[in-house]
Amino acid sequence: MVTDEPRVIFYAGVPLISENGLPLGTLCVIDDKPKLLKQSQLKSLRALGNQVMNILNLRKAQLTLEKAAVDLREKNKELEKQMILKWL
Repeated sequence: MVTDEPRVIFYAGVPLISENGLPLGTLCVIDDKPKLLKQSQLKSLRALGNQVMNILNLRKAQLTLEKAAVDLREKNKELEKQMILKWL
C-alpha cells in the first residue's frame, strides 16, 4: 500500500479495544497526500472509534439475546411435552 497503489502517504488510526481490554483492530484513515490532523479531527476519530466499539458491543449483545431466545423456545417445547405426557 505504500510502494504500490494506493501509495499511502498519510495514516492515522485509533485502536479498537474490547471491554476486556483486548485489541480487536484499528479504525484508520489513509490518504495519498501528506496531512496533519487538527486536535478536533483527532477527537472526532477517537469518537468514531468509540462508536464502532459501541456498535460491535451491541451486535454481540444482540447475538447473545437471540441465542438465549432460541434456547428458551427449545426448553419451553420440552416442558410442554413433559406436561402433556404427565396428563396422559
